Amino acid sequence: MGALDNLLQDTLSLVTRDIQVESAWLTALARLEDLASVQILSNLSGHTPFHERRAIEAHAADEMRHRNALLMMRPVAQVPAGRYLRLEKKLSELAESFIIGYFSNPLLTTAPNRHAAYVHGALTIEQFPFQIYAAYWKATKIPAVRDQLLNIMKEEHGHLALGNRLRANLPEKERLPVETLQQIEIEMCAKMIRRMRVALREFYGIEKEKQNEPLVNAVTRDSLTLTAWVFALGHAEKSAAQTMRAALLNSGVALTPAIEEHVNDEIRHGQMLQRSVLLDRRRNSRDPAYFALESGLIAHMDTYLNTIFGYAKKRGTNPMSTYRIGARALESRVFRHYMELEKSTDHLLVAQTLSMVLQDEIRHAQIVQSTSSEPEEIDFEHAAYERLSRKIIRQTSIEKVAS
Repeated sequence: MGALDNLLQDTLSLVTRDIQVESAWLTALARLEDLASVQILSNLSGHTPFHERRAIEAHAADEMRHRNALLMMRPVAQVPAGRYLRLEKKLSELAESFIIGYFSNPLLTTAPNRHAAYVHGALTIEQFPFQIYAAYWKATKIPAVRDQLLNIMKEEHGHLALGNRLRANLPEKERLPVETLQQIEIEMCAKMIRRMRVALREFYGIEKEKQNEPLVNAVTRDSLTLTAWVFALGHAEKSAAQTMRAALLNSGVALTPAIEEHVNDEIRHGQMLQRSVLLDRRRNSRDPAYFALESGLIAHMDTYLNTIFGYAKKRGTNPMSTYRIGARALESRVFRHYMELEKSTDHLLVAQTLSMVLQDEIRHAQIVQSTSSEPEEIDFEHAAYERLSRKIIRQTSIEKVAS
């Protein structure tokens, strides 16, 4: 926990430097509590035990009361327009991305019903925010926060006890692995705090805004474009895997266990990526420009994949070498692009999903890179990627102007 403690302390030293910044921070914390209340109530359903309904509704009411208390603690109720207001908006958006993203994470969404989802969410979502509150209580000099935050922390501790009791009453088949959920929650919350720290450092002029490669800048410019791009990446993962499998089987080559694992992983990655933007896709589908953008990005990805596989087929001396050439080129590019996208996006569920995919990509690189890529292969893929980038930047720019 040392690295997380250092991250929190560094972030909170920036938060408490200026009372207007601290007011913006308290607004973001209030947003966390507000959305937690909404998530709790949204999980009430026919699966909720009738005798537990009052306790769960009380949990939601506590979170809403915490929201109101945090807002009342602010030394400045309305931060000045301009850079302070932009900072407040950024911090609140990150808080929202954390709560919504965590409750939509790939493991929690496997809960068999809404009550089981609530139980596991209640049991895990409080863990790291509790640590944030404890560290903040030590760092702040605002009397209202010093006086009232401990009461919120005590009630949050009671919510953990409620979650433990409710989980103990769940049927064994409805229980999810709590340790895994806690790890996801810690990783996502750390991403939130890390991005908040960047926003604060940029606000104070301690560091300049990071310059990403043009393609990453283009696809992270707004929610609509990011959603379409991540969905297109998911399509490309599944399409590439199915193409590789079909090419080998059609040539009479039996898939080794390692290749079968590789292919299945890529299909699973595609599903994970598309699931990470499912809610955003539903929301963005109200915009008539969305599906035109999404289909255009998918078409560009298909062209890129066809180019790489066509080159691999010409260079390969047999089906297995064709597979390795194509897979080497794609894995190398995927790893670099996903690394930069993960660091750049403020969509925390997308960032968490990319982190999970990247763990597998390290293993995939070992499978396909029994021999290193030749310079000609590297140059060819680089040129194909540059053409892809230009097309996507052009399309996203047109869609931005049109919207």
